[in-house]
Amino acid sequence: MVTRRRVGVTLLWLLFWFSAFKEGFVRADSSHAAIFFGAMVGGLFAFRLRWGYRKLGLIGLAMAVCVSLASLGASFTQVVHPAGSVSAMVSDAHQLISPGDRSKLVRKTRSNVLKAEPLPRGSLALLRGHTVAIYPEEIAVVGL
Repeated sequence: MVTRRRVGVTLLWLLFWFSAFKEGFVRADSSHAAIFFGAMVGGLFAFRLRWGYRKLGLIGLAMAVCVSLASLGASFTQVVHPAGSVSAMVSDAHQLISPGDRSKLVRKTRSNVLKAEPLPRGSLALLRGHTVAIYPEEIAVVGL
């Protein structure tokens, strides 16, 4: 006999799955797919499995992690890399601590954006003082 609790948990899981699916596949690119697969990995931790199903649960979790990493195009060692994470944190903290480097960092970033997204001459002058609509992935161009 199916209990109300089991039906409720199933409905909550389906709602969670649908929300993650909608967010993950609203666009056809790997970064949005990673949102879905990452949410599914996290969602698997919400359940406590009976002892007899733990091996099956671990296999399912391992498969979900593999699919999530594949959607990111990353390996496990790229994602879980403590030494790299610490060095990135230290370098980011250095940027936050030294305010004199801020203007240099802004100039460098603007230069990198212009190299990646070259704008025709005069485009910025035509846009100044007007509102624009942009795609989210092009938002860095607005700061120029």
